[in-house]
Amino acid sequence: MNEETLKSIKTSLRTITQNADILQDIGETVAACLIDLGLKGIVNGIVQEDEKIEDALILQAVKTYCKANFSKDSKDIERYQNSYEMMKQDMRLSSDYMEKKEDVA
Repeated sequence: MNEETLKSIKTSLRTITQNADILQDIGETVAACLIDLGLKGIVNGIVQEDEKIEDALILQAVKTYCKANFSKDSKDIERYQNSYEMMKQDMRLSSDYMEKKEDVA
């Protein structure tokens, strides 16, 4: 994962850890989020492993997904999950984020 993206996500999770296992877990969670966005047809969520996430809404969705997965409070988990699902739904409604469908003649 890009170092700038990782730093941004760690900041949102309020951690400064350098523990390799935790960093790997964060990286895997980010990858799972990007795959989820891609499976829903959100093309801006398709990011190569070493690329920085440039899109602010995609980055915020990734941070929210990570918070939902790393939070210890069940109320926070539910709140972050709902927030992530709402962001994902908003992106799916925007032509800027969705795959363009080819016209079949």
